[in-house]
Amino acid sequence: MPQTPPHPRQKGAAPDPETDRLAAELAAYAGSDAEYTQYREADDEDLGPPPGLSEALAALEASGTGAEERDGRRALGVPAALIDDMAWLWRAQATLPERLALAEGLWASGIHEAMLAAAKLLTQARLRPDEGAWALILGWAPEFRGPATSDAACSAAGRRLLADPSRMAQVAEWLDAPNPWTRRAALLAALPFARLNHLGPEQAQARQIALDWCARLSRDPDPRVVRAVEHWIRTLAKHGAEELQAWLATRTDLPKGLRRAAEKGLGLADGRVDKGAPWASH
Repeated sequence: MPQTPPHPRQKGAAPDPETDRLAAELAAYAGSDAEYTQYREADDEDLGPPPGLSEALAALEASGTGAEERDGRRALGVPAALIDDMAWLWRAQATLPERLALAEGLWASGIHEAMLAAAKLLTQARLRPDEGAWALILGWAPEFRGPATSDAACSAAGRRLLADPSRMAQVAEWLDAPNPWTRRAALLAALPFARLNHLGPEQAQARQIALDWCARLSRDPDPRVVRAVEHWIRTLAKHGAEELQAWLATRTDLPKGLRRAAEKGLGLADGRVDKGAPWASH
């Protein structure tokens, strides 16, 4: 199997486990033409069959501390670590078709922890074929509500965008969604492109597309969307400072708050701004 060596860290960049993990996943995915229809490796121990939907829901309910409510949905009070453990086990037990069916049913249940588990079932870099997983994520996007479930789904979406950056064209439709959580999700799904220190042509194009989204959403009426824009820009400042400076130089229409966030992320908000820079005077 061909191996793609990991890229060295960008000079001067602080250690970032998430960035290193994304880079390693991208390199491994690019270096393999195999299909990954199961999460576990072939020589792993036999973990038994995966649960059906009713069994999975019963397991979640049994692990909860009682009836709650999160973001207007029923919640069971299951600790996050237990949801992670269950999702890992179910991924390892299931074939890809079984996993997709389970994820679809868990999300459709409308139970907070079940929706988290559904997203985690699809959060895997090396997933081939992945068209079914991508279709599920696209179907979930209009229903995003609250940070926990939407962020979990965006983590899965980010892996699928790294696998095929051309999917950014489909995510662009989220920018016009009436649901602010869906608009916000467009940037969070594209966040891996801000975290990569070294990009190929497709990743670089995706980053530019996401920067255009940042400019467009920077004046969104919902503050949650604006905060996502600022987070995206601050993340890029850590991994693509020169590119961000060049982008700022071409955008004279950005809100002052976003420009300040970008300059702070670049370390230029403490009096050390280059007064000759075209973006520093706006």
